[in-house]
Amino acid sequence: MSKDFEVRSAIGNAVDAPAIVLKFWKVGDRFVHRIAVENHAGLVDAQLLSIEGNDTQDSPESPPVQDLSIEKRPSSTVALGVGMAGETIWSISFEAMLGTGRIVCDIACNPRGQMPDPRSMYQLQSGVGEPLAGQWELLDSIDSAVAQSGRRIGPLCVVPIVNSASPTQITTSGSILSICRDSLPEALDTRQNLRWGYEFQLS
Repeated sequence: MSKDFEVRSAIGNAVDAPAIVLKFWKVGDRFVHRIAVENHAGLVDAQLLSIEGNDTQDSPESPPVQDLSIEKRPSSTVALGVGMAGETIWSISFEAMLGTGRIVCDIACNPRGQMPDPRSMYQLQSGVGEPLAGQWELLDSIDSAVAQSGRRIGPLCVVPIVNSASPTQITTSGSILSICRDSLPEALDTRQNLRWGYEFQLS
């Protein structure tokens, strides 16, 4: 039986502090993950469920995570995962920063065949797991010099980490949240990872 994995980041150190909770569990050949906001009563206010592909897709809706581990650090807990789709190697790092209500996501793929579509897709759900067509609110980017916007739904914010190494954009359509690399190189280079990054934050 597959083991479930969980990391969390609360605001402050109180036992009943609101927190962002990231949980992974295995479905088929890969891990699905859920980002949820738990309030002081331990109830879920909002959640995002990763949209996964299958083993017939070379470029699935989200990076395929087939092996996963949890690493504890002095100021954070990190979920590290790797997987393959087609000839492309994919990797994730989800770092829950302790006491801050933040989870920092660094995603990469190393293309070996055709150019992939680097992206991470989520479906917004209610606290009881039903699809929810919420009213997404635009947010300014972490980097004020970059004209890219994050999104807010209730207490949960999703913001792009935008820099030259990992140009990232966020779009929404109904209940679907799409986070993707903003630009692709003109030519395929197997020595170069394609990266994109984003943060989940409690507002």
